[in-house]
Amino acid sequence: MNILIHYYRLGHYIGGTEVVALNQCTEFVKQGHNVTILTADVGRHSKIFNEFISANPTVKLVELPLTIPRKTGDTWTDIDVESYLFGKIAAINFYATNTEQFDIVVIHNKTDALFIPDCYKKVIHLHGSPEIFDNLMEIALYDANGLLAVSESVKDAWTTNIKSLRQPISVIHNGIDNSIFYNTHQKRDIDVLFVGRLYPHKGILELLEISDTNDFKFVIIGAGPLETEIVKHPRVQHYKNLSTEQLTDFYNRAKIFAGPSTAKEGVLTTMLEAAMCGCAIITTDCAGMVDFAKHGFNSLLVPPKDVEALSAAIKELLANDELRSLIARNAESDAVNNWNIQRQTNKLLEFYKSVICE
Repeated sequence: MNILIHYYRLGHYIGGTEVVALNQCTEFVKQGHNVTILTADVGRHSKIFNEFISANPTVKLVELPLTIPRKTGDTWTDIDVESYLFGKIAAINFYATNTEQFDIVVIHNKTDALFIPDCYKKVIHLHGSPEIFDNLMEIALYDANGLLAVSESVKDAWTTNIKSLRQPISVIHNGIDNSIFYNTHQKRDIDVLFVGRLYPHKGILELLEISDTNDFKFVIIGAGPLETEIVKHPRVQHYKNLSTEQLTDFYNRAKIFAGPSTAKEGVLTTMLEAAMCGCAIITTDCAGMVDFAKHGFNSLLVPPKDVEALSAAIKELLANDELRSLIARNAESDAVNNWNIQRQTNKLLEFYKSVICE
């Protein structure tokens, strides 16, 4: 297949969606497909994007200049505005002059779909569900040839709130590369690890509150608006802009991975990475986390925004080595066998082929 990935912020932003998209591209290339990435040139690349380009020299990169008038991606409105500007200023001209025949255009941000001509087959990936659904979402999804959700809860949210869908939403879970993220069986000297964008819905504020009253080693990896809050909590170590190798090392040093998101998520990419590296998982019983997390088997589940329950779960796993080891082993086995990138990418490519053949 000749695949075009249209994603305006893939080259410069780091989040779970970007990681997933780049991992999928890597697998497409490994299986012999041609990949072109259409993205915005904002004067910088993320570390993971540079790693991807270096490792995949056959990928064709089309970067179109875009001046972003505000800090990138702080709110969903920012994301929509930036995507709109990219489409209106840059992408529309690309499609007007393009002579290459793409079998399918893959979209990871719904607003990007607005500027793709109808002559292209389009698949939109839905990586989460917003708190508020609006008419823009209806319009963006209306002409899609295929719709994919990363979890059952994401599918249910979009199906319930968008009444004009002309295509059914299918579910294909994200996959993780277990040749990169794997258990090295080293000594675990970090009690609790969080990895992700630093937004309130990720549960960061609840974790920071717990860190103030408990004497355990707590590490946060990520960037975002709540960075200024972390400096107020001296017991927390904070890192950002790590390489994949460095991130894998932190997963392998952690006893517990805490991902207490409260809304909007699909299945947390970082949770799956941590599971493959042998972390015991604590997450919330909401959104897409429950597609993977099974309480008492491969995780402990707590209600969202429940600081007391989250604190109790952390203390329970730190105090009970046997239970922590059992949950970690089950999480690792489940992630490696059922959530690996090769298995999920094969499902993805079959879906693309079905869309192309329609």
